[in-house]
Amino acid sequence: MCINCHCGLDPQSPEFQPIAACAAMTKMIKNNTKLKYIMKKSILLSMMLAFSIALFAQEKKNVEFTEITHNFGTVQEGAGDGGKITAVFVFKNLGTTPVFIESAKTSCGCTTPKVDDKKPILPNAIGKIPVVYNTNGRQGKFNKSISITFKDGSDNSFTKVVYIKGEVTAKPQPQQKKKN
Repeated sequence: MCINCHCGLDPQSPEFQPIAACAAMTKMIKNNTKLKYIMKKSILLSMMLAFSIALFAQEKKNVEFTEITHNFGTVQEGAGDGGKITAVFVFKNLGTTPVFIESAKTSCGCTTPKVDDKKPILPNAIGKIPVVYNTNGRQGKFNKSISITFKDGSDNSFTKVVYIKGEVTAKPQPQQKKKN
């Protein structure tokens, strides 16, 4: 007879299986409240660990923009300075070390950000990134992204994305003089 669960099998017989396969032992384990308590604690600790990892894995907020999307609204082709209109994205360094703008990349050649990659933005200081959009030959709606990569004092790089959008309408056609 099995000593552990009293299932009636002889441990010396070829039909005897290890304790884990014994049906009576399995039933006894399922009903064991101490084991249930340990399992509940294990599950709770696993969930807390997963939550902690997710919390710490979130991106630190080193830079905060006052505006993520600049809407130019409706503009005529050729408007602005030679057909170029400008939006200025303002941000604040929320970190404890200076940040540098490593690069700014656009989704189209019609959009040009102007950045100074040598000038640090000190903690709690304000930085500005002018973005120029060329309206010449670009009638219709537009929505462009600018990916700005920053580097903090710990040499950690992080990227923020800002957007410009609007609609370019045709230039008014000059009136032709009527012949008499």
